[in-house]
Amino acid sequence: MTVVVSLKVVPGASKDHIAGWLDNRLKVRVSAAPEKGRANKAVIRILAKTLDLPISSLSIISGTTSAKKSIRILGLSEADVNARLRLTRDKILIFGNSGSGKSTLAKQLAATKKLAHLDLDTITWLPTKPPLRAPLNQSEKQLSTFVNVHEAWVIEGCYTDLLELAGESCTEIIFMDLSVGQCIDNARNRAWEPHKYVSKKAQDDNLAMLIEWIEAYTTRDDVFSFRSHQNFYECFAGNKTRYTTNRE
Repeated sequence: MTVVVSLKVVPGASKDHIAGWLDNRLKVRVSAAPEKGRANKAVIRILAKTLDLPISSLSIISGTTSAKKSIRILGLSEADVNARLRLTRDKILIFGNSGSGKSTLAKQLAATKKLAHLDLDTITWLPTKPPLRAPLNQSEKQLSTFVNVHEAWVIEGCYTDLLELAGESCTEIIFMDLSVGQCIDNARNRAWEPHKYVSKKAQDDNLAMLIEWIEAYTTRDDVFSFRSHQNFYECFAGNKTRYTTNRE
């Protein structure tokens, strides 16, 4: 088995340390200076020690004189490497009713975990008045491109047909299962979302229709409904969490 890992090496650090993922590269800090290959040797040592492998199992295959390197690891699968490094490339799906706090949580996770962020609303609707849903194959193509380009991401939305596609490669799902009343309160108090509305006034003008939409969540029978979300949650076999308040 062979795994190739892209690195971003920071020499001259206060201590040797694997810092986590940064822009799809594993960031490794080493105290050694870059002169005469000292930093490269330190990188090999810390990774070999962490992975419990002999130094001979690791080799730098590109970037020997650059901070950006590629390293080949023999004898472990990608899952084994991630497990031994205690690192994962998070791929998180967040779904629930409108106003449940999907966007707020997604933005928090994107910032703290350095994840690419996709709001499914941005690939689902055509710029028409009234808005019409884009052809499903068009949205699926854009979603597949996002998933394939980014190795770590958070995706939020309420479209179960698209959630199922992203669910094939995600590591975790989060169901924002708040009551209809909580979602309505959140909708009344939400800040302006410039990626959805041209102005705060336009957003406020849409509030009555949004509340009506939120109220129908448990009675609808479509891909946006509680029934559809509940079924997706129950059938998902991986890590999953259900939140019933925004304070959890």
